[in-house]
Amino acid sequence: MDLRGNRRFSDSRKSGRRFRKQIACEIEFENHSLGGVTIDLGAHGACIEASLNIHRLVPQAEIRIILAKSISRKARIVWSSGTRMGLNFTVPIRRTQLEALLGSECGSLNHR
Repeated sequence: MDLRGNRRFSDSRKSGRRFRKQIACEIEFENHSLGGVTIDLGAHGACIEASLNIHRLVPQAEIRIILAKSISRKARIVWSSGTRMGLNFTVPIRRTQLEALLGSECGSLNHR
């Protein structure tokens, strides 16, 4: 459990490498949209903090996330708790796009 009483999940549910980076995003679902920010981001998924409680979005639901620099992906919700959700992208973000989003904070994505 973290300091706010939220359960911590193991990294085993994450697909691929993730980088801690806060990027403003928009979350679209069921003809609605709301703002959010990434907690971590990788080519295959992200952890998102939404601006509102997202308890009505159930795991396996499909949403669209729009990231800075006009990168948009459909994603499947893997888990949600309060205002946070873990996502798997249906189509990975291309390496060049990911590097542009992450900037110098991650260094080269060639490093494994």
